[in-house]
Amino acid sequence: MFEFLSKLFDTEGFPPRWQCGAAWTDGHGWLHILSDSAIFLAYFSIPLLLGYFVYKRKDVPFGPIFLLFALFIFSCGLTHLIDATIFWHPWYRFSGFIKLITAGASWATVFALVPTIPRALSLTTVAAVNAKLEAEIVERRRIEAELVRQREETQLILDSIPSRVYFKDTHNRILRVNKAVADAHFLPREQIEGRDAREIYPDDADRLEQDDQEILATGIPKMGYVQMIGNRIMKMDKIPIPDDHGEHTRLIVVASDITKAKQAEEYIQYTFDASPVGMILVNPQEQIVMSNKSVRSMFGYNEEEMNDLALDCLVPDEIRPRHSGLFQDYMRTPTARPMGAGRFLSGVKSDDTTIPVEIALTPIRTAEGIHVLASIVDLTERIEQEEKLRKVTDLLERASELSEIGGWEILLPENDFICSAQAATML
Repeated sequence: MFEFLSKLFDTEGFPPRWQCGAAWTDGHGWLHILSDSAIFLAYFSIPLLLGYFVYKRKDVPFGPIFLLFALFIFSCGLTHLIDATIFWHPWYRFSGFIKLITAGASWATVFALVPTIPRALSLTTVAAVNAKLEAEIVERRRIEAELVRQREETQLILDSIPSRVYFKDTHNRILRVNKAVADAHFLPREQIEGRDAREIYPDDADRLEQDDQEILATGIPKMGYVQMIGNRIMKMDKIPIPDDHGEHTRLIVVASDITKAKQAEEYIQYTFDASPVGMILVNPQEQIVMSNKSVRSMFGYNEEEMNDLALDCLVPDEIRPRHSGLFQDYMRTPTARPMGAGRFLSGVKSDDTTIPVEIALTPIRTAEGIHVLASIVDLTERIEQEEKLRKVTDLLERASELSEIGGWEILLPENDFICSAQAATML
């Protein structure tokens, strides 16, 4: 073997192929030479292309098989190149050695292909891959169309809400709004969505952003509170929205313009307070929720005290045990009517003294259920006036009787002065 390898490139004892046999013609010889050279060039190009493909496509399956094929094909090409040169340089030993390498590479490729074939057969065909891709594209288009439809339906729902609805992110950017927002700012939705809130309401953006960041940081919604935005009074609901990782990265804001309602409420409160008749508003739980100045003055309470007062605190002790039952009986069939028709009622003041009162009840329906508006009149002065009138009437009757018998002077009981019948008549 050592002797063979030491003479691997030795051509002694071997004539060039042109000299082997008398039948070689130029055409016959060059046909072999050019064919072997062309085969070598093709076999040399194929491994280069395969190697470049494997290098560029790192994800190609069975990469080592491609490289083994490249070695096998290159060695085959090399045998053809050597066969072409033997016409001039008879290195048959080296030609045999290359053929041995080619044989080894060929069988190595065969042995590598045996376990690879089943794996290759299990791979999806190009047609199947294309069909799968087409199905995925169709499904993706269907999902996209469904998302568009859902977005349009959601937008229709949002646009039907009279309140202003904003979706915002952690960077104070407005992601989505409804028609009420667009109308309020006199802009189309497309010119609001995607912009920083400072560009839409610059005067209030910093204050509102600070509030938003606190809600996003805590993840706790903030409902039903009032804020000024511009010259409008807004009732705000702010709800943080978690992402797939549970982080609160978006915020939905629902803002209702309650400016007119607040103005109407203030007007009603002013009218309520300005009424000379005492008024209290009582909820179904028999709690006073609203009172005016007249009734507070009548019973001796301030606003904070009276608006936290249980109704039976104004009721005399002898009535209090059964008052709640009477109130609930009224609530079963509430109608506008006076209380205690034909008899005097009494109310208890803050100093525990009692006053005679007249009460009229009016049911009022609210979002929290039926409330009762009680109109209360203090009868103390009226009773005093009626008592004085009764005394004067009695005086006149007695004066009339005395005049018939010639008497002119009478002594008024419970008084320290004397009045003539003429003076009494003048009264």
